[in-house]
Amino acid sequence: MIQTRKNLNKSYRLFCENKILDFVESIEISSKDVVGLYYPLNDEFDVKPLISYFVNKEIMVSLPITNKDKSDKILTFRLFKTKEDLVKGNYGILEPKDNLKEVIPNVIFVPLLAFDEKGNRLGYGGGYYDSTISFYRKNKKNVLKIVGIGYSAQKIEEVPVEDFDEILDGILTETGYLRIDK
Repeated sequence: MIQTRKNLNKSYRLFCENKILDFVESIEISSKDVVGLYYPLNDEFDVKPLISYFVNKEIMVSLPITNKDKSDKILTFRLFKTKEDLVKGNYGILEPKDNLKEVIPNVIFVPLLAFDEKGNRLGYGGGYYDSTISFYRKNKKNVLKIVGIGYSAQKIEEVPVEDFDEILDGILTETGYLRIDK
C-alpha cells in the first residue's frame, strides 16, 4: 500500500488535496470544534490545504505531539496556526512548539495507508492513533469524530483487524465523504 500511494503522480495528488475541500462540509464541523490534523510525512495525504481551510474559517486547528517516552502511545494535541509554530519532534515529524496550548480535539483526521468501507484503517503500525482514539473515546465527555483521510486508490476490500484497532467514523477522499454507520 505504501507503493500504491507513492506511485500517485504529483498533479493527481495536488488535485486530490484540493478536491477534498469540496466535501469537508459534509463532516459537520462547527466554529466551536477543535480539529486535530497531522503534518504530512513522506507520501501521506497532504492536509496543508485543509489546515488553511480551517484556519480561514476560524476553526481551531491542533497537531499531535508524540511523547518523549515512546512507550506512551497517547498523542497530545497542541493548537497552532502557521508553520512558524512548528519544530521537529520525535521521528523528525513537525510538531507544535512546547509553549502552545494543549487541547483535546473533538474531530481528529488520521492519515491512511489503506482503508475499507467498514471504517477499518491501516496505518504505519505504531499504534499511536489507535491508542489515542481509544483513550479519548473512553475518557472524553464531548462527541469525538475520527475521520480517515487519503486517496481513493488506497481503498481495499478488507483491512486485517486486530482487537486494539479503532473504527473510523468517516473517510474523506477526493471522491467524497463516506460516513461509517457502526
